[in-house]
Amino acid sequence: MNGMATDAKLDANNRGFAFGGSSPLFGSSFFIHRELAITPVQSVAQLSQFDLAASAFPGASDHPVGGSFATPMVNSGEFQTGIAVDHTWLANCRLWDSWYASTFTNQRPFWPESANLKSVIDGFATRGSALPNPRLMPWTRGIAPGAVSGLLAKSATEPNADAFRKAAAVQILNGAFNVNSTSKAAWMAVLAGLDRETITSLLFDGNAVTLAPDGLTTKSPFLSRRRLPCLSTASASVANADRFAFWNGGCELTRGELEALAAGIVREVKRRGPFLSLAEFTNRRLGPESDLTLKGAVQAAIDDAPGIGNLNTNAQGRRKDRHVELSRNITAADIKNIPYLYPAAALGHNASGAGGALDQLAILNQIGSTIAARSDTFRIRTYGDATDASGK
Repeated sequence: MNGMATDAKLDANNRGFAFGGSSPLFGSSFFIHRELAITPVQSVAQLSQFDLAASAFPGASDHPVGGSFATPMVNSGEFQTGIAVDHTWLANCRLWDSWYASTFTNQRPFWPESANLKSVIDGFATRGSALPNPRLMPWTRGIAPGAVSGLLAKSATEPNADAFRKAAAVQILNGAFNVNSTSKAAWMAVLAGLDRETITSLLFDGNAVTLAPDGLTTKSPFLSRRRLPCLSTASASVANADRFAFWNGGCELTRGELEALAAGIVREVKRRGPFLSLAEFTNRRLGPESDLTLKGAVQAAIDDAPGIGNLNTNAQGRRKDRHVELSRNITAADIKNIPYLYPAAALGHNASGAGGALDQLAILNQIGSTIAARSDTFRIRTYGDATDASGK
């Protein structure tokens, strides 16, 4: 918080201000720290909201899954130093290539139509209706469509105990995007999926938060670390709309920013790839201190996009003004008396993680349900030796 405690102000509902300041001039009295999933999880990236790194071990990360920043409490070449653990690196390793979201679930009233688990599975197997992730298609290989629900569900609403082991046997991801792509145009198309789209959001009126099915219409490519960005319709004395959107909304990119981001990802794929797994794509490298060990490929593209630089501090719209106004850059002088093992990992802007501060998690939240580390064409790397007719 900025300012002394004696300067603290209250809004019209007796809430204090924080996140940028202790008064309505810079602060906000409302901030969504974690998003409680009210609809089926569609991507591993959404698990970042589940507080999976609440640990007694030092090095805990607030939103570990999908992030890639190194922790200053662990050596750059390790994921654990003493009792300190890089929870982000470990979570990505354990989850991205071993788990996925089938979206087989009871669809509750938050959906346009409610449906129980069995009817969701039956509709999927017969191709009568799509799953929440419509890219998942039936792959039943001789199993009668009517038998799929019996394989996965023991009643209309309850799954079999081993359903999580069998769901992948009847699904195939149609048109997975290969993260090893070096096509800038392809990355731009994938990242611009929410360009000029009307999406469900949350609305804060100064007293309560409500679900708005058509609450946000984007004007340009939109990326958010939350599935439901939150906007404010409250008076300025309760919540300044721009600052509220910075903390609780998402990032709208200009055409130039989108091109620079895509070019940056292509650059990092060429530098670090080919990636043999999604965890490798998501995580930082382990090794001697360098830019490769500070952060993963996508975050590196955000922090140093070709032609622009940092896509937050050099943003080409109002997002830059909010970032400059509400964020402070942590420098080496600020941490000189702290015995960090990897001091470079403690540097950066303290607004990282805000809705309006673009980061790797926001991108993986958008594309995480449709990516893969290979496609139908791939390179086989081998080595060996051979001799000619004379044995040489």
